[in-house]
Amino acid sequence: MRVRDVSLAAALASVPALATQSVWWSLLVVVTAAILSANARVAAVLVAYWLPAAIGAPWPAAGLAAAAVWTLVGAQFKAVLSWRPRMSPKTATVAGAMGLAFGGAALLIQPSSAFGSLWLPVARPHTVVIAMAVVGLAAFNAIGEEILWRKVLPSLMSSGGEYWRVALVALSFGIAHLHGIPSGMTGVGLAAAYSYFLTTLHQRRGFAAVVAAHFVTDVVLFSAVAATTTFALDF
Repeated sequence: MRVRDVSLAAALASVPALATQSVWWSLLVVVTAAILSANARVAAVLVAYWLPAAIGAPWPAAGLAAAAVWTLVGAQFKAVLSWRPRMSPKTATVAGAMGLAFGGAALLIQPSSAFGSLWLPVARPHTVVIAMAVVGLAAFNAIGEEILWRKVLPSLMSSGGEYWRVALVALSFGIAHLHGIPSGMTGVGLAAAYSYFLTTLHQRRGFAAVVAAHFVTDVVLFSAVAATTTFALDF
Protein backbone atom coordinates (compact mmCIF):
# COMPACT_ATOMS: atom_id res chain seq x y z
CA MET A 1 0.00 0.00 0.00
CA ARG A 2 1.64 3.20 -1.15
CA VAL A 3 -0.75 5.25 1.00
CA ARG A 4 0.57 3.40 4.05
CA ASP A 5 4.18 4.09 3.05
CA VAL A 6 3.45 7.79 2.49
CA SER A 7 1.75 8.02 5.90
CA LEU A 8 4.81 6.47 7.58
CA ALA A 9 7.17 8.85 5.81
CA ALA A 10 4.92 11.77 6.77
CA ALA A 11 4.83 10.63 10.39
CA LEU A 12 8.63 10.61 10.67
CA ALA A 13 8.84 14.02 9.03
CA SER A 14 6.02 15.58 11.03
CA VAL A 15 7.52 15.37 14.52
CA PRO A 16 10.52 17.67 13.90
CA ALA A 17 8.71 19.72 11.24
CA LEU A 18 5.51 20.40 13.19
CA ALA A 19 6.53 20.09 16.84
CA THR A 20 7.66 23.72 16.95
CA GLN A 21 4.13 24.72 15.92
CA SER A 22 1.99 22.13 17.69
CA VAL A 23 2.72 18.63 18.88
CA TRP A 24 -0.96 17.86 18.37
CA TRP A 25 -0.73 18.26 14.61
CA SER A 26 2.18 15.86 14.56
CA LEU A 27 0.18 13.49 16.80
CA LEU A 28 -2.62 13.51 14.22
CA VAL A 29 -0.17 12.48 11.49
CA VAL A 30 1.41 9.82 13.71
CA VAL A 31 -1.95 8.33 14.73
CA THR A 32 -3.09 8.25 11.09
CA ALA A 33 0.05 6.38 10.10
CA ALA A 34 -0.35 3.94 13.00
CA ILE A 35 -3.97 3.20 12.01
CA LEU A 36 -3.13 2.72 8.33
CA SER A 37 -0.25 0.41 9.21
CA ALA A 38 -2.55 -1.88 11.25
CA ASN A 39 0.61 -3.15 12.89
CA ALA A 40 1.33 -3.04 16.62
CA ARG A 41 5.10 -2.93 16.06
CA VAL A 42 4.82 0.08 13.77
CA ALA A 43 2.45 1.81 16.19
CA ALA A 44 4.88 1.26 19.07
CA VAL A 45 7.74 2.80 17.09
CA LEU A 46 5.62 5.82 16.12
CA VAL A 47 4.39 6.42 19.66
CA ALA A 48 7.95 6.21 21.00
CA TYR A 49 8.92 8.71 18.32
CA TRP A 50 6.22 11.23 19.24
CA LEU A 51 6.33 11.10 23.05
CA PRO A 52 9.70 12.85 23.59
CA ALA A 53 8.50 15.79 21.49
CA ALA A 54 5.26 15.90 23.49
CA ILE A 55 7.16 16.39 26.75
CA GLY A 56 9.55 18.91 25.25
CA ALA A 57 12.65 16.72 25.08
CA PRO A 58 15.41 17.86 22.69
CA TRP A 59 15.13 16.54 19.12
CA PRO A 60 17.66 13.67 19.21
CA ALA A 61 15.62 12.03 21.97
CA ALA A 62 12.73 11.30 19.59
CA GLY A 63 14.94 9.58 17.04
CA LEU A 64 16.83 7.57 19.63
CA ALA A 65 13.60 6.48 21.37
CA ALA A 66 12.05 5.28 18.11
CA ALA A 67 15.27 3.53 17.14
CA ALA A 68 15.40 1.77 20.52
CA VAL A 69 11.81 0.52 20.26
CA TRP A 70 12.34 -0.59 16.65
CA THR A 71 15.41 -2.51 17.78
CA LEU A 72 13.64 -4.20 20.69
CA VAL A 73 10.28 -5.06 19.14
CA GLY A 74 11.31 -5.45 15.53
CA ALA A 75 13.61 -8.46 15.78
CA GLN A 76 16.55 -6.18 15.04
CA PHE A 77 18.37 -6.59 18.34
CA LYS A 78 20.93 -9.09 17.13
CA ALA A 79 21.63 -7.10 13.98
CA VAL A 80 22.23 -3.90 15.94
CA LEU A 81 24.48 -5.63 18.45
CA SER A 82 26.54 -7.11 15.63
CA TRP A 83 27.15 -3.71 14.03
CA ARG A 84 30.69 -2.45 14.37
CA PRO A 85 31.73 1.07 13.35
CA ARG A 86 34.59 -0.10 11.12
CA MET A 87 35.54 1.71 7.93
CA SER A 88 38.40 1.48 5.52
CA PRO A 89 40.52 4.63 5.11
CA LYS A 90 38.93 5.16 1.69
CA THR A 91 35.40 4.91 3.08
CA ALA A 92 36.24 7.24 5.95
CA THR A 93 37.65 9.76 3.47
CA VAL A 94 34.56 9.59 1.27
CA ALA A 95 32.24 9.95 4.27
CA GLY A 96 34.22 12.84 5.71
CA ALA A 97 34.36 14.66 2.38
CA MET A 98 30.62 14.25 1.86
CA GLY A 99 29.90 15.50 5.37
CA LEU A 100 32.10 18.55 4.93
CA ALA A 101 30.65 19.31 1.50
CA PHE A 102 27.04 19.34 2.65
CA GLY A 103 27.84 21.08 5.92
CA GLY A 104 29.70 23.79 4.05
CA ALA A 105 26.90 24.12 1.50
CA ALA A 106 24.34 24.54 4.28
CA LEU A 107 26.38 27.32 5.89
CA LEU A 108 26.81 29.10 2.56
CA ILE A 109 23.07 28.95 1.83
CA GLN A 110 21.92 29.94 5.32
CA PRO A 111 21.49 33.74 5.61
CA SER A 112 24.07 35.22 7.97
CA SER A 113 21.28 37.06 9.79
CA ALA A 114 19.93 33.71 10.99
CA PHE A 115 23.01 33.11 13.09
CA GLY A 116 23.53 34.81 16.42
CA SER A 117 19.83 34.64 17.30
CA LEU A 118 20.25 31.97 19.98
CA TRP A 119 20.48 33.36 23.51
CA LEU A 120 21.06 31.21 26.58
CA PRO A 121 20.48 32.56 30.14
CA VAL A 122 23.65 30.98 31.50
CA ALA A 123 27.30 31.91 31.78
CA ARG A 124 29.46 30.94 28.80
CA PRO A 125 30.97 27.50 29.47
CA HIS A 126 34.60 26.71 28.86
CA THR A 127 35.50 26.19 25.21
CA VAL A 128 36.27 22.53 25.90
CA VAL A 129 32.80 22.02 27.36
CA ILE A 130 31.20 23.65 24.34
CA ALA A 131 33.26 21.45 22.00
CA MET A 132 32.27 18.32 23.91
CA ALA A 133 28.60 19.35 23.73
CA VAL A 134 28.86 19.91 19.97
CA VAL A 135 30.51 16.53 19.39
CA GLY A 136 28.12 14.69 21.69
CA LEU A 137 24.99 16.25 20.22
CA ALA A 138 26.27 15.63 16.68
CA ALA A 139 26.93 11.98 17.47
CA PHE A 140 23.52 11.33 19.03
CA ASN A 141 21.74 13.21 16.27
CA ALA A 142 23.58 11.40 13.49
CA ILE A 143 23.00 7.96 14.98
CA GLY A 144 19.32 8.59 15.73
CA GLU A 145 18.47 10.12 12.36
CA GLU A 146 20.40 7.55 10.34
CA ILE A 147 18.73 4.65 12.13
CA LEU A 148 15.35 6.28 11.48
CA TRP A 149 15.74 7.15 7.81
CA ARG A 150 18.24 4.56 6.62
CA LYS A 151 16.99 1.58 8.69
CA VAL A 152 13.55 2.03 10.29
CA LEU A 153 11.56 3.72 7.52
CA PRO A 154 12.80 1.49 4.65
CA SER A 155 12.16 -1.63 6.74
CA LEU A 156 8.56 -0.58 7.46
CA MET A 157 7.67 0.28 3.88
CA SER A 158 5.70 -2.46 2.18
CA SER A 159 5.38 -1.51 -1.47
CA GLY A 160 7.12 0.00 -4.45
CA GLY A 161 10.54 -0.57 -5.92
CA GLU A 162 13.92 0.81 -4.95
CA TYR A 163 13.39 4.19 -6.60
CA TRP A 164 10.11 4.66 -4.72
CA ARG A 165 11.75 3.90 -1.40
CA VAL A 166 14.74 6.17 -2.01
CA ALA A 167 12.52 9.05 -3.18
CA LEU A 168 10.09 8.73 -0.28
CA VAL A 169 12.87 8.50 2.31
CA ALA A 170 14.55 11.56 0.79
CA LEU A 171 11.31 13.56 0.85
CA SER A 172 10.62 12.57 4.46
CA PHE A 173 14.16 13.44 5.53
CA GLY A 174 13.94 16.77 3.72
CA ILE A 175 10.63 17.83 5.29
CA ALA A 176 11.93 16.80 8.72
CA HIS A 177 14.61 19.49 8.30
CA LEU A 178 12.15 22.28 7.56
CA HIS A 179 13.49 24.18 10.60
CA GLY A 180 17.10 23.09 10.16
CA ILE A 181 20.09 24.87 8.65
CA PRO A 182 19.19 26.25 6.19
CA SER A 183 15.49 26.51 7.05
CA GLY A 184 12.45 26.69 4.83
CA MET A 185 12.00 25.03 1.45
CA THR A 186 15.66 25.58 0.62
CA GLY A 187 16.59 23.49 3.63
CA VAL A 188 14.04 20.84 2.68
CA GLY A 189 15.53 20.58 -0.80
CA LEU A 190 19.12 20.44 0.43
CA ALA A 191 18.31 17.84 3.09
CA ALA A 192 16.37 15.73 0.56
CA ALA A 193 19.34 15.81 -1.81
CA TYR A 194 21.66 14.91 1.07
CA SER A 195 19.39 11.99 1.95
CA TYR A 196 19.74 10.64 -1.58
CA PHE A 197 23.53 10.73 -1.33
CA LEU A 198 23.44 9.21 2.16
CA THR A 199 21.25 6.35 0.95
CA THR A 200 23.66 5.73 -1.92
CA LEU A 201 26.58 5.82 0.50
CA HIS A 202 24.74 3.39 2.79
CA GLN A 203 24.22 0.94 -0.05
CA ARG A 204 27.81 1.09 -1.24
CA ARG A 205 29.82 1.67 1.94
CA GLY A 206 27.66 0.55 4.86
CA PHE A 207 25.90 2.07 7.83
CA ALA A 208 29.02 3.30 9.61
CA ALA A 209 29.86 5.47 6.61
CA VAL A 210 26.52 7.33 6.64
CA VAL A 211 26.70 7.90 10.38
CA ALA A 212 30.22 9.30 9.93
CA ALA A 213 29.16 11.60 7.08
CA HIS A 214 26.12 12.82 8.99
CA PHE A 215 28.23 13.33 12.10
CA VAL A 216 30.73 15.51 10.23
CA THR A 217 27.92 17.62 8.76
CA ASP A 218 26.36 18.10 12.18
CA VAL A 219 29.69 19.06 13.75
CA VAL A 220 30.11 21.76 11.10
CA LEU A 221 26.59 23.13 11.61
CA PHE A 222 26.49 22.85 15.40
CA SER A 223 29.90 24.50 15.65
CA ALA A 224 28.59 27.48 13.70
CA VAL A 225 25.58 27.72 16.01
CA ALA A 226 27.77 27.44 19.12
CA ALA A 227 30.19 30.07 17.85
CA THR A 228 27.37 32.60 17.32
CA THR A 229 25.34 31.85 20.46
CA THR A 230 25.00 34.68 22.95
CA PHE A 231 25.28 33.79 26.64
CA ALA A 232 23.87 35.82 29.52
CA LEU A 233 27.23 37.13 30.69
CA ASP A 234 28.43 38.11 27.21
CA PHE A 235 26.89 41.55 27.68
